[in-house]
Amino acid sequence: MLGFITNRGFLTGRGFGGLRRMLRRRFDAIRVLDLRGDSQGTRPATVAVDENVFNIQVGVCLLIAFATGNKPRGAEAQISYSDAWQAGAFTRLEKLHLASTAATDSTLLQYRPVPGRDMDPLKPSGFASTDWPGIDELLTFRSNGIVTYRDDFVYATTHAALANRIQRWLQLPPEQAREEFGDSTLNKIGPAMMVSFDATAIERVSYRPLDARFLYGKVTYVDRLRPLLQDAWGSENVAFMALNDGTSAGPAVWCHSLKPDQHAFRGSYGGWVFLFRNHSTEGPRHFLPPNLVGGLAAAYGRPVVPIDIFDTVLGLLSASSYTTRFAFDLEDNFPHIPFPADPAVFDIAARLGARIRALEGFGPAPGAGFRSARLVGRPSGATLDVPSSQRAFAGTGPAGSIALLRDRSLCIAGVTERVWRFEISGYPVLYRWLRARSGESITGPSGAALLREALDIAWRIGELIDLFDQADTVLGQALEAPLTRGDLDLPRRSAVAIAADEDDTAG
Repeated sequence: MLGFITNRGFLTGRGFGGLRRMLRRRFDAIRVLDLRGDSQGTRPATVAVDENVFNIQVGVCLLIAFATGNKPRGAEAQISYSDAWQAGAFTRLEKLHLASTAATDSTLLQYRPVPGRDMDPLKPSGFASTDWPGIDELLTFRSNGIVTYRDDFVYATTHAALANRIQRWLQLPPEQAREEFGDSTLNKIGPAMMVSFDATAIERVSYRPLDARFLYGKVTYVDRLRPLLQDAWGSENVAFMALNDGTSAGPAVWCHSLKPDQHAFRGSYGGWVFLFRNHSTEGPRHFLPPNLVGGLAAAYGRPVVPIDIFDTVLGLLSASSYTTRFAFDLEDNFPHIPFPADPAVFDIAARLGARIRALEGFGPAPGAGFRSARLVGRPSGATLDVPSSQRAFAGTGPAGSIALLRDRSLCIAGVTERVWRFEISGYPVLYRWLRARSGESITGPSGAALLREALDIAWRIGELIDLFDQADTVLGQALEAPLTRGDLDLPRRSAVAIAADEDDTAG
């Protein structure tokens, strides 16, 4: 018999597959009590507090396993799982009380069987009670985004600033140049300094949600340009960015129309990029499974346009309540899509998704009804100087103002608190956009452009919030009668294969 307290990451983590396989083969039965308490990462949208039972940062679980020696050859252990959260235990005291009480009351913990075998996770999969496809089943090309390991060096908010930085750096003495560059395992200063400045290598990319920046995209400067992603992107494309773990409050996906950085979903912990357009001369012009298009057409009794499928997914997964309705399901899984059985609901979701795609991808300007934010005041300084998030916003009734200088001599007025506090899995979009540009000029043509862009970001967030609320109504209608994988002519989850290299670690 084994009692084992360990990092709960082994329940689902890729690197622990061998351990899970050994446990399944060695024991007859295994019970897991997940005590959680992970301070590294994002909690589900409905969990406000999650304390650890130890004074450590990583969450823990308690594993009890037994073996009798009578298990048939080749058989694997029966796995059952119980969750402290599901038992209403979130603080340290609640979890300790739960564990100690359960030691004498065997009925207290509700254990659920865990399907799977070999290296499969030791906790139930999310969306197990549904028969909906995950986003990774709907777009067959996926990759990680760009990783530089020197963002402050190869990214800039303007083309001119980046060009000047690289050209100046190439003239520096080696020691100073090395300090600014920052050697990494893959890229060292020597090869980078041997390459002459190339203005064509500067490209506008999606650095963070609603934050487009310029990247100096040379392989000697950027550790992982993701050549498969670069080739597949083509001259233009759109893509979802999503997580398969830790998606918290806010939209469950984001749409990028520029090549994204790996952290372009929530600013940290990476993400997965799912491309829509397939520029290959052979096959369909999209990365949707061909049978999905046909399955929807059969379900609706009419042809379905592929981009409408993309937009419908974006609309449904952007709904205001999606990440709270499916908070626990999203902990270790990609978002799943409840395609509506009613074609009229599909059409509404597609229309909303198309507008969301335009706004998130820096398409047409926000609607006139969302352009209430405006600049007020006379600046006392010449550069942007945004205070801390606690001091930057001041509410005055239904709308407040954002200080662009610490003395509030220049503000963006007419901003609702909801726009100011809009987050994607904990990433405060408007505040981080402004803070990233602190120190930049707010005078002359470049300053005017910066201030116009700041207003545009606030306007876009305002319209997106309104669209997300509208999408919430549509999500509720879709959930009343969703299509199944069978309706969509999609295979069982276990039979799904990703067409492209999902890791793309070659560069």
